[in-house]
Order: sequence, then structure tokens, then C-alpha cells
Amino acid sequence: MIGEEWEWDESVPLTGDETVTERRASLRSLRGRELLMKAESLSNENRQLRKNLQEVAAKQEQMRAKLESICAPEHYPVVITKVTDNGSLRAEVAAAGGLRVHVSIHPDIPPSQLAVGRRGFLSRERNCLLHLEESETDWPDVGTFEDYLDGRRRVLLKHQDQLLAVTQTDQLADTALTRGDHIGFDRAAGLAYVRLPPPAREALFADDLPEDEFSQLGGLEQPIAQIQRALDFTIRFPEVAARYGVRDKRGILLCGPPGNGKTRLGRCTATYVSRLVSGVPCRFLSLVGASDVYSMWLGESERKLCEIFEAAEAAAAEGPVVLFFDEIDALGRNRGSDCGSSAPDRILSTFLGLLDGVKRLSGVIVMAATNRPDTLDPALLRAGRFDLKIHIPRPNRSAARAVLQAYLKDLPLAASCGERQQIVEGFLSRIYSPNGEYSAVLTVKLNDGRNLPVSIKELVSGAMLENVVRMAAEEAAFRETRTGDPDGISEEDLVAALQQEICGIAGLITPANAKAYLGMIPQDAHPVAVSSVFQSSATRYIR
Repeated sequence: MIGEEWEWDESVPLTGDETVTERRASLRSLRGRELLMKAESLSNENRQLRKNLQEVAAKQEQMRAKLESICAPEHYPVVITKVTDNGSLRAEVAAAGGLRVHVSIHPDIPPSQLAVGRRGFLSRERNCLLHLEESETDWPDVGTFEDYLDGRRRVLLKHQDQLLAVTQTDQLADTALTRGDHIGFDRAAGLAYVRLPPPAREALFADDLPEDEFSQLGGLEQPIAQIQRALDFTIRFPEVAARYGVRDKRGILLCGPPGNGKTRLGRCTATYVSRLVSGVPCRFLSLVGASDVYSMWLGESERKLCEIFEAAEAAAAEGPVVLFFDEIDALGRNRGSDCGSSAPDRILSTFLGLLDGVKRLSGVIVMAATNRPDTLDPALLRAGRFDLKIHIPRPNRSAARAVLQAYLKDLPLAASCGERQQIVEGFLSRIYSPNGEYSAVLTVKLNDGRNLPVSIKELVSGAMLENVVRMAAEEAAFRETRTGDPDGISEEDLVAALQQEICGIAGLITPANAKAYLGMIPQDAHPVAVSSVFQSSATRYIR
């Protein structure tokens, strides 16, 4: 114990000059140090215990709060649909599932904060509105305004081909609405919250005009001249055209086999128009098939078409607009050909009406492209809609020469080929020779028993020639990386690439699509089989 006197063991002899007093003092010093060490140890243990007790108390508080939240009475989210004050303040609220109940108001809620459309929470008994949400109300649905109802207290909205009558919230009641306005509303609660800004029409147009130019196209001089002549009368010389009674031909239809430059002609037209009206903004809008128009909701496809033409009309006030409909056969197919659905017919009727309206505008040029003109509805092709119909044929030898020279212009050629003209002419001789190795690459059997041989010149296209040059350039570049010899593109590289293209396209032609690829098949005949006679010889060139 502290303060306890040490007993001196007299059996332990004193050492040297040590006295009894010194022995007792030494013992007291040792005892003091030992007591200090014990006191420090007890103090450390005491601090650790206090720290542990604090941690336990904190965890108990967390568990108590969690237990209280679990056991607390539930609150039900609702939205206020009506506020009444007939002696006592009450509110009509809509809960989940559209259930509506009349409830009292908690005294802590100021009456000035009660507004139609405000969200809050009911008590467990669902008879009292306890408190309101602080955040702004959101709306999950969007519809278009049709008309007012009940003295402008409610509005009629169109949503997914349905007409819905919903109540205006206080924040929307002071807003003047016009038909077609986009309204954010909650269908479950039956409340309309806000008028939304219309979608930006500028987003429909390309940010920048295409950089394609007519000079970059080879072998299409005649179609280019037809397009330029029509646009010159429309834009450059309208007075001369009016004096001679020449009607504007703002509807241009490009027809022909796939891969021969119809889409690129549309982009080049936009560039040409922008050059004719320098200093004035020119807009370009390209739509591909039905993917940019069709919607699963009834009436939405027609609405999209109307928005596109309205945007073009608005933009035409500032400068010319070029609307290009690629793969127009998906939108303008013969009416009645889609069995089981009338939606394509309704969409086409809307499109035809919009085309007629465009003719009253001076700044909108409508172009379309298709490789299936036989499937187009006659009403789309009549005079006054697409006045200028231009056929884009497969390139003949002269056109193919222009295409190859354009794509080979800046590429290195093999030294053994001599001049650039020599490699082009040698390659063209292989394609267009009537009795050459490519004079029969396919055989199409018709329903009358005839077998039609198909030569490569019946399949060649501008896109095919471009891809042949690209693959030949890749082969020459790969060869240089292996050998280190920059020998350039040879005629053999072009031939090997052509062989691969022929094998690829031959596998795509079937009796079902043979007429779309081959213009040589008589209209009164039908293909029943397509066979390749080229596969065995093609392997000689494929590397």
C-alpha cells in the first residue's frame, strides 16, 4: 500500500560503509518509483475505458435513432389537386394510383403555401396533410396543348394518341397557351405544370454545310449539268425564268443503282447552292429513309414531318434550304403495299401535302434519292412534286476512267506502270472487255428457263471503284512496311482488290434482290436462281 513502511530484513547484512539509515532511504526510493509506475498504468487504463465508453454511447445513439426511424409512423406522398376553405381549410390530394381524398391541414402549414400541384405527405391515418416538400415539383409526362376546358380551369392535352383532360396548376394558370404548345404534366395526378419551350429547330440542320463539290465527282457530268441548270433558273435568274414562264423545279429525284453517287450529289447540291447565294446563310437537312421520321406512336410520324417542313419554312426566311430525303422509297412506297397497317399510307399522304405546301416557298429545295423507283407511289412522281427526275446510271468506261483518275490522283503508283494513264487503261480493259475474264461472273436463271450471264460491268459502281482503290492502296502500304521498298500501287493490286469486291457482291445478289442490282433483267421475267461462275478463278488473285 501507498505509505506503507518497508520492513528491514536484518538477516541481510549491510555492505561496506552502508548504514541502517541509508539502507532504509534506498528502500523508500525503490518503493516510490514502483508506486509511480502503477499510478501511471492505472491512469492509462482509465483513459482507455472512458474512450471505449464514449464509443459505446455513440453506437447506442445510432441504434436508438435507427430504431426510432423504423418504428416511426409512415407518411404517404401526395400532390395537392384542390384547396377549399368553407369555414375550415381542407385540401383534395391525389395519392399513388390516382386515389383522391379530402384531408385536413396541419396547423404548422401556412395557408399561403397551399397551391395546386404542390407535393406533400399525409399522416399515417391519411386524414391530415402534415408538411410540404421544399423542392420544385417535377412532371413525368409531356403532351401537346389542344384546347381549354371548364372555363380555362382544365386543359385538353394530346399524349400518345390519346386526349387527356387535366387540371392546370397555379404556376401554369397565368400562362397563355396556344395549340401545339408542349406541356409538362403528371398523368397519374391529372395535373399540368408548365409550358415547355419548343425544341430548337436549329438542331435539325447540319452544323456545317458539306464540303463535297461537283468537281470531285467523276463521270456524272450530265446529271450535274441538269441539277445546275435547274438551280440557276431558281436562284440566279428568277426574272428570266418568270418572263419565259419557266416553272421552278425545286423537287429533284435521283434514281439509279446503289453506290453511284446519289447521296453525294445531294451534299454537293447544298454546297453549290451556298456558292450561288454567297453572303446569305444556307441550311442543309438530310433524312435517311424512314428512321428519322417513323415513330411507334400513332400520329407522331406525321408530327415529325410537319416539324421538319415548318423548320425549313422558318429557315427559308433567312436563306435557301436544301432538304435531302435519302432512300425515299422507305417513305414513299406504293400505298396499299404494306398489308395489315395503314400507317405508311397516312404518313405518305401527309408528306405529299407538305410537298405541295413547299412549292409556295421560294427558298426550299427538296431532293430525294432511291434505287427502287418502281416501288414509289405514282402520286409522289407526278408533275408538281418531283419535276426533275434524273437517272444516275452505272459508270461506263469513260465515267469509270474519271472516277479512277480522281481517286488515284494523289497516290503513289508502281514505277513499272509507267504513266498514271497506263495503269488506269489497263485496269479498265479488264473490266469492260466484252470477252475478257470478267465477261461472266454470275448467271441468273429466269422463270422462263433462260440463263442470263452477268458481266462485271453490270455490277460496277462508283462506290466499288473507290473501295477497289482503297484496298489496293492498303495492300501496297502493307507491302512497303514488310519490305521497306516504296514501290507504290500496281495494276496487280487493283486486280486483286477487284477480285475481292466481285466475290463480295456476288454473295449478296439473290433471286429476291436481283432486279434491284441488275437493270438487264426484263420486267416480265423473274429470277429464280443466281449462281456464281467466278469463285474458282477468283482465288488466284486473293492474297
